Amino acid sequence: MRQLLAVLIAILPALTFSQNGDPVEVGVGIGAAFYEGDLGSSKRELALHDLRFCASTHLRFNMNNHLALRMNLLAGQLKGTDNSFDDPAWRQVRGMSFTSPLIEISVLGEIYPFGLFTRAARSNTGTQMNTQDLRHRRRIAPYLMVGVGGAFRNPMVDWNEGRDNNGVDPILAREDKTATIKGVNFVVPFGGGVRFAINDQFTIGLEGALRPTFTDYLDGVSQAGNT
Repeated sequence: MRQLLAVLIAILPALTFSQNGDPVEVGVGIGAAFYEGDLGSSKRELALHDLRFCASTHLRFNMNNHLALRMNLLAGQLKGTDNSFDDPAWRQVRGMSFTSPLIEISVLGEIYPFGLFTRAARSNTGTQMNTQDLRHRRRIAPYLMVGVGGAFRNPMVDWNEGRDNNGVDPILAREDKTATIKGVNFVVPFGGGVRFAINDQFTIGLEGALRPTFTDYLDGVSQAGNT
């Protein structure tokens, strides 16, 4: 009955407001989302089934050379279906599926072990040396991230009830159907990525993150799920 929302953000362009000091950045992202749970993989490794499109936007505050704080909004869809799996064979017999909107608001901390900027360089203005440092972005900046947030769920479950015998216990299914499956859940996103600086004002990044949701109703199925 594992419930884990895993999201891959494929591209994260960011534009800075300022080259000097600790810049504030705005950005957008596109990528894919998949989930693990009762209608996901029956095995213990992550399985990239039923990928769905997702998009994000963010506001990032570079606190110093090694730490950034990011306000993130993520939107998309989740999907899981038994018919994506041939092993074990009962998944094809049960034939259940679900879809759910994915909306997440989170605050993420990013740690750059090698720094986000290169060594500071001084600049000449006329005949006088300017004591203000101009920091240039590191061309390749890997990072780790962890944060907290809330994710909205509203799963629509197809119980495959048109089949005479799909192997689902009707008593357990009734418990799930009467449960509160719509709501907002606490999530703890964690993962990592790498940013590539096009110049001091524009970067492109690749990021992958896992998001435990701490609920067994992310997909609308619990008691009648994979025990």
